[in-house]
Amino acid sequence: RLAEHHARQLAGLSLQDKQLLQDPALAEEVEALRAQVEEIQSRLEAAQRAKVAGEEKCTSLKREVEELKEEVAAASGQGEHDVVAAAYRRLQARVKDMDERHAQQENEWSDMLRETRRMCDAEIEMAHERSSLALEAKNTEIRRFQHELDSILHAAAKMQKLKSHHSPNSKPVAYDAYEK
Repeated sequence: RLAEHHARQLAGLSLQDKQLLQDPALAEEVEALRAQVEEIQSRLEAAQRAKVAGEEKCTSLKREVEELKEEVAAASGQGEHDVVAAAYRRLQARVKDMDERHAQQENEWSDMLRETRRMCDAEIEMAHERSSLALEAKNTEIRRFQHELDSILHAAAKMQKLKSHHSPNSKPVAYDAYEK
């Protein structure tokens, strides 16, 4: 699934972006970001599996609570005998305790899942920012190189023009496109 996602992303890159990825430093940064994303996805999947296990445990506890409630109901129907009343109170306390533990565990799992998702989103956003900054830096470097190349070609065109003015037999070279 992740490989398909990377293939779709690579197919969507422009030729210039693909050339930028040929830069070993940038390719290394992109690979590091991909590894981070894979780790984050792995952690998210583990948290989701833990949540499912927690939900199964909660379901089991709910069943046990229901069984205990039935026991309490059966015990309360036997009369007001002291032993039965004491058992009834113990069962009620146990059911209440189990309900509280269940609610607490459910809240903890929800908090953990929310925090994991928040961390994953933040790490993905940071990775995206780093890659965007790296691409922007490369684009700036390419623009600076293009500007330098244009300046050199302009200077060469001027030199050719001066040379052609001083030498009557020389032909001008097609640098006119770079003259300003």
